[in-house]
Amino acid sequence: MSLNEIIENCIKIFNFNVKSEFQKLLEVQVVSVKKDNFFNKNNNLIVKHSSEGSIYISECKIELTKIDDFEKSSIINILDISKVIKLKNDFLQLKKMVPVLIPINLCVARVYESNPHNSSLADILIVDTISLLSYLEKNIIDEDLIITTDFLDKNNISYKYFKTGNQKEKMLLENTFILYESQNKNESEISQMQNFIIDAELSNLGNFVEMLYYNSENNYCILEICDNYDKQILNQIKQIAKKNINRYFILNNGSEVA
Repeated sequence: MSLNEIIENCIKIFNFNVKSEFQKLLEVQVVSVKKDNFFNKNNNLIVKHSSEGSIYISECKIELTKIDDFEKSSIINILDISKVIKLKNDFLQLKKMVPVLIPINLCVARVYESNPHNSSLADILIVDTISLLSYLEKNIIDEDLIITTDFLDKNNISYKYFKTGNQKEKMLLENTFILYESQNKNESEISQMQNFIIDAELSNLGNFVEMLYYNSENNYCILEICDNYDKQILNQIKQIAKKNINRYFILNNGSEVA
């Protein structure tokens, strides 16, 4: 595959697998995607996007992988020293009120490719460039910069990170009959309930749980179980709830059973 074909493939993958989550995380609308002519050797993409009537650009790197689930700390964006120097020089010019074109975000997206015709987003890291440049301005960098979430957290550099569940987990959540809702649509509460459902389905207990409802104001989750449970099943459900949900009550027909 030629370099141009690789880049065209990356653009297609961005549009089909990354674009939607990119727009959600940054609350923007993507206008166009093209190859990065300045740093073409890295196969980076330049993403033009709009927000509140203004146009910005972000740089995005696509990494294809055969693994569909990662630890957050394993995502890496490497900036070679020439890129670091250019960004620092452009930042100096910008501070002198000299017009320069700097990507507002540096992004790396890992895309799971089970086969050439089937791919999905695994995770995405979006780093705020100005926040990163403020760090670079105060520190001497004379080698390639390895950007990880641990590095960003340690140095208080602003970023956004999103991870999809692995394919099996996504299929379990899409096909479960267990209803679940968070009163205040709280992400942490939703994540707790989803983790419970995944473990319940993997343990073949999905048919014994009717619904989960997280009372956000009082910080507890109600688990309503079906009539056809026994003591052993109840204990298994309790163990899964204890593992995944901070505070919970297990009910059957509105009466507390655990």
